[in-house]
Amino acid sequence: MQKSFWWSSIGVILALSLFGPAALGCPVGDLDKNCKIDIGDFQVFAENWLEDGVCTDSDCPNLDGTGAVTMSDFARLAEHWGENHSELVISEFMAINDEAHPDEEGKFPDWIEIY
Repeated sequence: MQKSFWWSSIGVILALSLFGPAALGCPVGDLDKNCKIDIGDFQVFAENWLEDGVCTDSDCPNLDGTGAVTMSDFARLAEHWGENHSELVISEFMAINDEAHPDEEGKFPDWIEIY
């Protein structure tokens, strides 16, 4: 059972590292990577829109795939405004706890903390 937990945990970490918040099912328009569509996302959007409207990096708020930050992107952000997909978050993970954090009985179990 412990081996199964280990490989499942590796899968979660791999998915998060490869796909970022999208692996958690974060909503379209989550520009500040917290799985909530709120004023932080609007700030990221506005900074890029007011600069020059064109961006090509991975953090670009180009939500409709046109290569430019336009009113269409703003509409997609507004469509998902207020969505919150952050009910469960893996906040800590210890796969091999040989001697770092003992439990109440003095044993060193592996653990995962879900917030």
